[in-house]
Amino acid sequence: RDTDRSRGLGDVYKRQLKCKALFYRILDKATAQEKQQYLPSSYRHTLEPVVNYIHINYSDRDITNETLAAIAGTSTVYFRKMFTKAYNVSPIRYLRSVRIKKAMELLISDAASISDIAEMAGYGSVYNFSKMFKAETGVSPSEYAKAYSNRVKQ
Repeated sequence: RDTDRSRGLGDVYKRQLKCKALFYRILDKATAQEKQQYLPSSYRHTLEPVVNYIHINYSDRDITNETLAAIAGTSTVYFRKMFTKAYNVSPIRYLRSVRIKKAMELLISDAASISDIAEMAGYGSVYNFSKMFKAETGVSPSEYAKAYSNRVKQ
């Protein structure tokens, strides 16, 4: 009976730890935007042209860290560290996020095929686009478009 009680306390303790871990993850996500909002002026001055470039040229398949570092006027290594510190995400991951968001807008508009949208979003193949889209959103592009059209019909 004592072993059952001690095992029960162990389960309670594990649940408490899981709850605390979940709480801290949620807290970290909630404060991530606050952390991101403050940018030292030197970072802002250096990174603003890069972010603008990404949002305008996201469909360019040849964007690399080297390209973006050249726009920022820094070395690639320093640029990646600065960008990641400022935005809590790597430059290429940020680019991928912009591409996926633009693709989501295009999928909702139903103006083009998935292969055309893949090309417009800067992906060389539908396979790579679908793989990245699903990794970012949890669903395939066609499932996303279908789910949105079903919501609109209801």
